[in-house]
Amino acid sequence: MNLYDDYNLDHNFVFVKLLGKNSGEPMTYSDVYVTFKEIERKNGIHITPHLFRHTHGTIYYLETKNIKMVQECLGHSQVQTTINLYVHPSYGAIRENWEKAAHAFKIGPKIDN
Repeated sequence: MNLYDDYNLDHNFVFVKLLGKNSGEPMTYSDVYVTFKEIERKNGIHITPHLFRHTHGTIYYLETKNIKMVQECLGHSQVQTTINLYVHPSYGAIRENWEKAAHAFKIGPKIDN
């Protein structure tokens, strides 16, 4: 199910007004800023629209392992920008790789062969 289908929207803006006389129109920078400040106030967490960009890049990479596609999607001219700033390992990936390497440090649970 696509949220855009629920509102009969025929575009792919990231932030869209869903209520009121301007329903379906893109939100202005001010609209987005105010919305995120309200989320922060109600939930006590710091969140920004740009965080979604990082999250999208990370999830896209974790699911596809295709850094060039992530680079293209994010519009970076240099792949290093994508790698260094937008692709973050998941907790699960860190844990899995740590478990593979833990024996080298002689720590953690003993694994019988």
